[in-house]
Amino acid sequence: MEICKNSYSVLDAGAADPLNNEEYIKYKWYENNQLIADSVSQFLVINKPGTYSVDVLSLGGCTGSSEINVSIIPFPVVSITHPLTACTGGVFKLTANIDANPGDYTVKWLNTQGLQARIPTGNQRYY
Repeated sequence: MEICKNSYSVLDAGAADPLNNEEYIKYKWYENNQLIADSVSQFLVINKPGTYSVDVLSLGGCTGSSEINVSIIPFPVVSITHPLTACTGGVFKLTANIDANPGDYTVKWLNTQGLQARIPTGNQRYY
């Protein structure tokens, strides 16, 4: 499982045994084989990489466990190439290069106020 850097995900151990539908009454969550203190609910919020596992106990006394490996998707490094100077009415090209798989990302151009910039494509021009 992958989560984005600076985000989180919620792991769900389930509410009941899928084989006999007995309700789970106890949960113990682990991070890298270390018990997570006070992690006694069906859900665990995570925000870092590691191996997470859960032990469950059902109302009928059955036990179970599950494990998942979590990795972090790093932010891509974006470099912007442009001419050093641009004159009013001049034409120049801005190019954004992404160091990761470009198909996984969308480039959004923002102006200095953080608003989406109007970037011409093809033969379009904005003045």
